[in-house]
Amino acid sequence: MRRVLIVASAAVLVDTIFFSALAPLLPELVDTYGLSKAGAGILTAAFAIGAVAGAIPAGYFVLRAGTKPTMLVGLAIVAGATIAFAFVGEAWSLDLARFVQGVGSAFVWTGALAWILDVAPKDRRGEVVGYAFAAAIGGALLGPLLGGAASVAGLRATFGAVAVIIGVLAVVVYLTPTPPAKRQSLWVLARAVRDAGVRRGLYLLILPGLLLGVITVLAPLELSRLGWSAVAIAGVFFVSAVMDMVASPLVGRWSDRRGRIEPVWVALAMSGAAVLVLPWVDATIVLAIVVALAAVSFGLFAVPGAAILSDATERAGIEMGLGVVLMNLAWSPGDALGAAASGVLADLGGDTLAYGVVAVIIAVTAIWFGNSTRSGRPERTGVSLGWVPTSVRW
Repeated sequence: MRRVLIVASAAVLVDTIFFSALAPLLPELVDTYGLSKAGAGILTAAFAIGAVAGAIPAGYFVLRAGTKPTMLVGLAIVAGATIAFAFVGEAWSLDLARFVQGVGSAFVWTGALAWILDVAPKDRRGEVVGYAFAAAIGGALLGPLLGGAASVAGLRATFGAVAVIIGVLAVVVYLTPTPPAKRQSLWVLARAVRDAGVRRGLYLLILPGLLLGVITVLAPLELSRLGWSAVAIAGVFFVSAVMDMVASPLVGRWSDRRGRIEPVWVALAMSGAAVLVLPWVDATIVLAIVVALAAVSFGLFAVPGAAILSDATERAGIEMGLGVVLMNLAWSPGDALGAAASGVLADLGGDTLAYGVVAVIIAVTAIWFGNSTRSGRPERTGVSLGWVPTSVRW
């Protein structure tokens, strides 16, 4: 099990690097290709849109071919799209390369997490998933640094070197034994979504994707306008990821002991305060601090959301591969919508309009959540994700 955990976690780390590497590069790409804020939002959203497009095919593939072939296909797609991103010369081809990266990411995550959960003893699944997501946190931390390095050394040299590393990792994956595929119909997903707990968990994973999609478009552009370099912007997101890494296990433990509901209310309060402040901050250091705190507060929804979803899918009898598909389908649409819509809204009415719409969404969520849930100790199951790093892709 240890070897599988190390190999699969390494794949998750590498994949997450490319998801989070765009933020510090975004202002430079906007200048180079003449992108509007809407164009920047589409570029940012393309990865998540690709992950949505790849989620169901990845789930089908892992149930038919197994976890290892799914990971190998995903790594090959990510490596090819990464090289393409560094060498393309048109704005639309950047979007396409980023979209294909997202498709490959869905295969990597589905194969890696299903592989880990397949080989882990039932009473240690939460622990091993925690290790896997610790690796994903590492990817989220390294991604902005990679983006900052690419802004200095060049996209081709930096991304080309990482593509070689992906190739070496694919060889290691190929040489690692895996269990046979477990067959289950994709139609069980439709049955599972009828469960109220599944729907609630899905929404709480969609919401952080949406909020983080907004801030990863608007915040880098605003910091760049105020004179921050790509490396400095990378530092802001690095700090937020470190804070997230510290906060996530604490919130997960809190959710286990006090129930899934209390952390959601705290996340709603913190996120609401953040979006009310963000449009009005014009001092660079203060804005950087608020951005980092906002990113952490936006992500806090995913911790109880993942716990609720894992509890509910366990009761529904869903195989691990399909459970990961649900998680991919939850996060990706929110991130894609948040990134794309925030750019469009900012072009129409400035950042204030974009953050104002987010504030309305948070308020509506608070009303809905207050009407549909109640506090109480969490239901214990044999499988719990425990904690989820919220600065990485879901």
